[in-house]
Formats: sequence, structure tokens, C-alpha cells
Amino acid sequence: SLILFAMPRLNVTVHKAKNLPNHDIVGASDPYVVLEMGGRIYKTKTVSDSLNPVWEEEFAFMVADDNAATITFTIFDEDVFKDEKMCWCRLAVSNLYRGEDCHKAMLLYDCKPGTFGTPELEVTLHAVDFGKLRSEDPK
Repeated sequence: SLILFAMPRLNVTVHKAKNLPNHDIVGASDPYVVLEMGGRIYKTKTVSDSLNPVWEEEFAFMVADDNAATITFTIFDEDVFKDEKMCWCRLAVSNLYRGEDCHKAMLLYDCKPGTFGTPELEVTLHAVDFGKLRSEDPK
């Protein structure tokens, strides 16, 4: 007999970034985000000429091991010849609550100097069918 095993699903919404470093000589950077987890890679649309881009895009990942899984967000500047890595951040999915939205504003790493303000990426994670239950929390 065939047993179908459905892996747990994580929905990720990439909302926006703020205070990104400018990587362009003329105008502002053209950022997009690459999301990676468990060998699966997604890419947002590119927002032209912005250091405070808004994406509002949702992606779904299958989670093999929610105790060990991490998701990496890398922001690139789209250029004509070669896209340039701007900054990145990583987030563990182990402390999510099942069926609840978890909104995060994450600090971005490896940003080039000259950034005004603190570079951040805002995302929402939603553990569809895995994670802790509120009823399991100690009182």
C-alpha cells in the first residue's frame, strides 16, 4: 500500500525593507529578495530605484524538520550586467506557533557602509500545520 506523507507547510510573506544601502552610482538600487530553505529558492519581483522597497509577496515552503530548519533572505541589487548582493538575514522556524502569524522586523547583515538608519527586512511567517500549540505553553 502507498502511504502519502505530506510535509508541514510554512507560508512566508515578504513585506518590505527599509534603509537599504545604495549600490548604484546613478539613482537608487533596484532590490529584490531571494528566499532559501531546504533546497527551495524563491525570488520576489524587483522594485526599481528604491532603498525602502515594498514587495507584499507570499511564498510557500515545505518544512522537512521544523526543529532545525532556517530560512535565509538575501537582498540583491538588480543590475544590467551582474546583480550585486546587498545584505542578508536568517531566521529559524523552530519557535513558531501552529496556525498563527509571526511578524518579524529583522536586522540585515553585511550592508555596505554609508547606510542611513538601520537596514531591516519585514516578513510574516505562518506555520500552517506544524509548530507549538498555545495550549502547550507553561502557565
